Amino acid sequence: LQAKIILRWFASPCRLFYIVCHIPTGSLSIHATDRNEVAPIKAFMKRSIESVSSNSPESKCEEMAPPAKPRTIALFDVDGTLTTPRGKITPEMNEFMTCLKSHVTVGIVGGSDLDKQKEQLGDDVVGRYPWNFSQNGLVAYKNGKLTAETTIAGEIGEKNVSRIVNWVLRYLSDVELPIKASDVVFACHEYVMIRAPFFTTNLMAQF
Repeated sequence: LQAKIILRWFASPCRLFYIVCHIPTGSLSIHATDRNEVAPIKAFMKRSIESVSSNSPESKCEEMAPPAKPRTIALFDVDGTLTTPRGKITPEMNEFMTCLKSHVTVGIVGGSDLDKQKEQLGDDVVGRYPWNFSQNGLVAYKNGKLTAETTIAGEIGEKNVSRIVNWVLRYLSDVELPIKASDVVFACHEYVMIRAPFFTTNLMAQF
């Protein structure tokens, strides 16, 4: 299978950068082009996935095949990379990930908790990939076994967490807005999220 696939692209004001994986070797390379080339790159990525997931016998990869380059690690975000935001992984992407696992060590990294990863990638996500990091790295699995789990409250103490929350609230109280409305949500001392409709993005601190 002589296929290449774009793993990720990101843009600067004038240039577009993208990372390409060569399936047979597992090698990664970074390329740059003009921003107006976004559409051709997306089309190339679609063709690459279709090539990897075709029904020809040579495109099928062994699920349990050990990686040819185990010391090379490819880490994948979930939302916007392996799936659409909060969506489920497609059979084509599943096939690509299975093929990639035979070339390099693959890991999953996400900001959501493990339950949400399972909803999007399948209940076997921890067992399918050697490395799994959820909640922005607070919970780590290696080869299906929990190896690390922590919270910021456990690291710096509840008192310091309260000081951080109070500072954020004081900061927001001084912001001048036409109409000021927000909600503060506390969840098991792991998240503090402030929803402010007049900000461009929500403010979230994950503990």
